[in-house]
Amino acid sequence: MYSTKEDKVSFILPSLFAFGRINSEKYPIELNSIGEYLASCRKYERIEIQPLIIQTEETEESLERGWIFSPRIGYSLVASYQGLYEIRLRDPDFDASNLTDALHGMMAVLGGPPSEELFVIPVAENSIPPSRIISLDEAVKFYRDMLPHASAARDDNDSIFRGRWGRTPDFDAALWQLVANVIGDEELVYASLFLRVAVEKYSFSGDEVEDVILRHEEVPSRILKAIDVENGIHNAYKIVEAIYGGTLPSDWRKVARCLAEQGIDTAELAGYTMHGIFRREPILEKIKRLKHARDDRAAHGRIHENRRNTYYELMDYQELVRNLLIKRIQTKYPGTLNLSE
Repeated sequence: MYSTKEDKVSFILPSLFAFGRINSEKYPIELNSIGEYLASCRKYERIEIQPLIIQTEETEESLERGWIFSPRIGYSLVASYQGLYEIRLRDPDFDASNLTDALHGMMAVLGGPPSEELFVIPVAENSIPPSRIISLDEAVKFYRDMLPHASAARDDNDSIFRGRWGRTPDFDAALWQLVANVIGDEELVYASLFLRVAVEKYSFSGDEVEDVILRHEEVPSRILKAIDVENGIHNAYKIVEAIYGGTLPSDWRKVARCLAEQGIDTAELAGYTMHGIFRREPILEKIKRLKHARDDRAAHGRIHENRRNTYYELMDYQELVRNLLIKRIQTKYPGTLNLSE
């Protein structure tokens, strides 16, 4: 744990780049906006974040191509590989590991793909120049200095500060708003990290959803894949338990009452209806099915061929628990964005 009070430490988050590529010819603005962008700062209860730029051979080209203004969050970069933040901890007793846990979990809530494990690099606050533009060599030095042994550094450590997966400025705004709310909230961080694991091996989007529905009886052909599907279902069930606050009782009326207190109406209908193959059913009935799938298959060792879960079951339960988690976040933190839109 680093103390901002004693050590004047802030952190660089090098591996989250939440800026999508933008056609700057369509939205040209003057290059002097770079100063406004770098000076912008978002302040939350425990943290504040401020943009940085890593100077690489691509930076000059990006500056020549221009910037774009987002009314929602301010200036955002043209190229995803230049986007990163300095993070300052406003609470001197705050453990930085809570930050990365919250980031991983909330990325899963927003539907982002599981990424490489995020980490933060501690730096002395006076190490960041007034320009807020850091050379790639200096950034790599920050990274190597944090390691107990230089030999532990990656051979390609400069790639840490280059391209990663990109998202739009709206995703970036939603992510940090969520993270700022749930940092230190064990219930929601645990639940969201269970979601991250539940979608780690299989995550469905776009045309994949329709394909899985049309082939809803398909099961994994290999034991390894069957285990991955069942582990996903097992972790999906853990999300329900985390929201409920423990092991679900056999009294389903008690489950419904408790979840209602958490902001979840278990009578609400949920589920996929595409092509008319399935019908929507009450959330409570889906939770019962999830519990049965977890108890009957995922928790009892050896699996016979005719007892493997289908890909559709996994997808259906992933979507169920993600929506339960969103409802819980919105109830607990009413100012949070409407993530279901």
